[in-house]
Amino acid sequence: MAMCLSGKPSSTCTPDYKRQPGHPDPKSYQIIETHCVSGNLVALVKYPGARYYEGTKILLFQGTMPADLWDRGELDPHFSEASFSPFARFEPTAAGWTFAKALAKALPPVKGNRGAIGRCPECKTLVVIGTDPMCGECASKKVELA
Repeated sequence: MAMCLSGKPSSTCTPDYKRQPGHPDPKSYQIIETHCVSGNLVALVKYPGARYYEGTKILLFQGTMPADLWDRGELDPHFSEASFSPFARFEPTAAGWTFAKALAKALPPVKGNRGAIGRCPECKTLVVIGTDPMCGECASKKVELA
């Protein structure tokens, strides 16, 4: 997290903070692609009007499902302790996408606000594992962590 000279988080340096031209607008974004593994989500997100890399960002979130992104009114690509924030960001290239997916897979499974993510070995459906790990598609009780 960036810090002010005063030692405060950078988001608190100026109480009248306004988004600078060319920076991503958290209220204006489009989710292009997602990849979910072990309860970690990689998202390719486009921010119209942002100047760097044509506004394209690759973000990694822990304990997050795709619906958690789609249900949000705002998605800020910057790191923050105060709000929903990515765990990591990557250069928006093919190599960045590959590295983001590799890190998401390498991280230990995490429980998010909806539970751990599992995959049914019979029908291959992604499932949120609650207290009873059962697939809603085929009723298999053999759901394992993805």
